[in-house]
Amino acid sequence: MKSEVDKERQMEMFKEAVQALCSDIPKEATVKPPKHTESALMACYPVGDFHLGMVARAQETLAEDFNLQIGEKMLMGATDYLVSSSPACGRSAVVLLGDFMHFDGTKLMTTKGTAMDTASRYHEIVGAAIRGVRYMIRASLSKHNSCDVVVAIGNHDTDSSVFLREALRNIYEDDKRVNVDTSPAAYHYLKFGENLVGIHHGDKAKLANLPLIMAQDRKEDWGSSKYRTWWTGHIHHETAKDFYGVKVESFRILPPEDAWAAGAGYRSIQDQKAIILHSEHGEVSRHTVNPEMLR
Repeated sequence: MKSEVDKERQMEMFKEAVQALCSDIPKEATVKPPKHTESALMACYPVGDFHLGMVARAQETLAEDFNLQIGEKMLMGATDYLVSSSPACGRSAVVLLGDFMHFDGTKLMTTKGTAMDTASRYHEIVGAAIRGVRYMIRASLSKHNSCDVVVAIGNHDTDSSVFLREALRNIYEDDKRVNVDTSPAAYHYLKFGENLVGIHHGDKAKLANLPLIMAQDRKEDWGSSKYRTWWTGHIHHETAKDFYGVKVESFRILPPEDAWAAGAGYRSIQDQKAIILHSEHGEVSRHTVNPEMLR
């Protein structure tokens, strides 16, 4: 009986995802490359758990309202600010650190079955998610020569992140300036000169174990890199710690808490960042945007 229920839920997800893809997502128009960029620099745009599709009421959370429309507008505003603040780097990366979407199917639940606060249908979330990431990629290409795209799987959107990754791969399959990481693995990596960046949602391995996972997964890149970093999400607040030559960092989120998180006493500081890497000198600068700057 459970097997039949799983198949039925999966088919509902397929139908709504296909509906969103066919009706709202045309092929991406070509973006002209910038005339002048610095090849020694890379602009990275990590997005902490964005929970697109989450609903929050200010009276209930004592914070601010949040819904699908507000979230999409917030992501675009943050992108505009961070890209305009960054130098014209030769290379860029749009990095989703997991839980980009708040729930994982037509049942309005996380992957493990926890009910979520939402006022949107699944196909609306899929459409908004693809539009939002396309906006980030388009903005990156207007300022940088190329864009790497990484979609890490989260615990809220394990299945949906697969749809998102494959949709982006198809949209940009003929664009040589965009490289979508299609690996289904829970751990992703970016190599840029002396920099090696690991990307993981943060829900599966202990943060202290990530350096050894990197050393095992990327033996040659480990040996040829001087600046090694992990970027994670999941915990919704900022931490950074060095583990024997590897910096492990978690990022804040831009949206407010939902009713459950507010009721549990969580009070995250909201922001989103752009990180500038130098091919020989590691991280050289970063820029920050918060919701107050977008109002």
